[in-house]
Amino acid sequence: MLEEERWIEKDISEGKGEDEFNQHADQDDAYPTLFEDSFDEFDALPMPRHKLDREESRRKMTLCVVAYGLDLVLVSAWAFALGALFTLPYCGLLFRCGCTWVWAGGIERCNIFDPEAPSCPFCTLSSALAWIPQWGTALLSIFTTLCVCWIPQRLSLHRLGWLVRVLLPIACFFVYTFLLALIVKLASPHYPYFLWLG
Repeated sequence: MLEEERWIEKDISEGKGEDEFNQHADQDDAYPTLFEDSFDEFDALPMPRHKLDREESRRKMTLCVVAYGLDLVLVSAWAFALGALFTLPYCGLLFRCGCTWVWAGGIERCNIFDPEAPSCPFCTLSSALAWIPQWGTALLSIFTTLCVCWIPQRLSLHRLGWLVRVLLPIACFFVYTFLLALIVKLASPHYPYFLWLG
């Protein structure tokens, strides 16, 4: 034991112990720097390809849902606005019943209020069918427009612009309303007027 203490004192007197301690301390200080450099290199690594693809797919799906939702809302609003605006004057044109624009009196001059004139079959539909001329044709217009615009887009054939979304509901409304009015006229042979007939 005394021999070991003598050797330790000798090393300290010669400065060997302090040099070894400082050397070990320098090595210990180098470890955090080594680990920090490793973490920096890890952060700099590119993200795996499958994760990038997943993030890109998620972003595209979100944009797709927003685009289709906005498309549906705008086309629906336009189709229902057309139905509310043109149903009565179109009825007055087809059946010559006296219906006109809402701001000009609407249904007030319709022949259903004249006991001596035949009643317009379009204006006297049963309560179960009365919603079809205005809202039913609007729903058909929405369905047709979205099918025409969405199906080619989903098949990657071509993308139709907003001009189609504006004009197609107008055409669909007038065509579907005319077909419905023709069915009502054929089911009501007692009514004498339809367009230029009668």
